[in-house]
Amino acid sequence: MNCEQLRDRLLQGRLLESNVADAPEVRAHAAECSACHELLATRTVAEALCAPDPEPLANLSQLQHALRADLAHETGTLARLKSLPTRTRLMLALALMVVIAVVEGTLLARADMSLVPRGHLAALIAVLGVLAAAAAWVALRPLFRGALPRWLELGLLGLCLAVPVGLSFVQPETGHPIGLDAGFGRCLVHGLTLAALVWLGFRALDRRSLGSGLGALTAGMAGAVVATLGLQLHCAIPTAPHWLFGHAGVGAVVLVALWIRHELTNRR
Repeated sequence: MNCEQLRDRLLQGRLLESNVADAPEVRAHAAECSACHELLATRTVAEALCAPDPEPLANLSQLQHALRADLAHETGTLARLKSLPTRTRLMLALALMVVIAVVEGTLLARADMSLVPRGHLAALIAVLGVLAAAAAWVALRPLFRGALPRWLELGLLGLCLAVPVGLSFVQPETGHPIGLDAGFGRCLVHGLTLAALVWLGFRALDRRSLGSGLGALTAGMAGAVVATLGLQLHCAIPTAPHWLFGHAGVGAVVLVALWIRHELTNRR
């Protein structure tokens, strides 16, 4: 069952019967779709049809038109992505991150890749991968789930900013000539491009369209962590200043950009 089928049954009045409302397929879809979960929880149409006052019945046609208008906005590829089960949306987000890492580690791999200690590289990939996966899980968390503790969300944001900074001081010196380049501008632009790709992916999958708040910040920081991972596989410059400004700086720029977006949104 999908959103359109459930709402068609709702418009036809079939959900007024308890055996239909409690049907396994209805409950299974509502458990994965926050919009339908809220619709079933409020029972707006059911209350209107069951009300003894005839006035709600007179307004039923308007309500049906409003629901059909909402359905009209939920068509197309993006709407189908947003209506997917949470587990599927999370897997798609993780797949996007893996694709970025694979491309950066193969087609755009750093010039000294063969000289980088494998244990060191594997450890950094593991740390950044776990952090990105955690940020994705928090950013795509269903609306009907209980809110996470604020300290947990803030702690995750802090880690997304702090870990790339810490990695700036543990980069191995491989001796490759390209490591002598001190410029960080190209890496910063490269990293922001990767973060933007992740942001667009999350925007396509998130049912709230990444509204302002901690959810938007978490999605942005997930992009920053993936950018750090990509740059780890792409850039051969080991100096701490380069990493601080060109790699870890991606998170700071994303944070400032999302704060400006939040302020502009609130002023509308």
